[in-house]
Amino acid sequence: MSASQEISQLLMQDAAVNKCLTNGVINSRALAKFLIKKYGLTYSEEAVVSAIRRYSPSAAKDNGVGNLLQGAMLFTKSNVSCLTTDEGSQEKFAAVLNDEKLNKNVRISRAKKYTKLFVYEKEFEVLRSHFLDDKVRRVQQNLVELRILLSKDVHDAVGLLAKLGSQLAMYDLPIQEMIVSLPELLVYVKEEDGLKAQEALMKLLSQ
Repeated sequence: MSASQEISQLLMQDAAVNKCLTNGVINSRALAKFLIKKYGLTYSEEAVVSAIRRYSPSAAKDNGVGNLLQGAMLFTKSNVSCLTTDEGSQEKFAAVLNDEKLNKNVRISRAKKYTKLFVYEKEFEVLRSHFLDDKVRRVQQNLVELRILLSKDVHDAVGLLAKLGSQLAMYDLPIQEMIVSLPELLVYVKEEDGLKAQEALMKLLSQ
């Protein structure tokens, strides 16, 4: 891989830098020094500056993702808790879904080893009562759920999750959890980040 290709890949990963390059508000030499230090690059400063100047921010555009987000709706839910378990029993999850105090609001995301269950905090103790302590791997409380309901088919879209992740990264917002069930996307952030995350996503959806 050439210096130009490597620098391009690094720049494409950073939405904030791309925005600054697009608006012409970042110094190429200062950016070169930053990249060399951050990524331990062995290229000379002049080579990195040259690669930055040849880089086109348009290469990092969303390939039409913005259009697919048009018409999407955003809903928020606060006071959410998440329980992570390595419980594998189908009967256990059936019992959770059949619990009348949980079944209307619980969300379950299962992978091969771990399962995550999301409920309102007021229902959390009811949820936890279904699992032995040694099966509970992590508890996250005081979360905000940001639910994006898309109005268009995005199954074949390239870069949708990257676009959402980059938008939140631009606002320095860490994603705690995410559930993808197209046409719905559920993003969970800490409660103190909830308002800022809502503003960031609303701005993205309104572009």
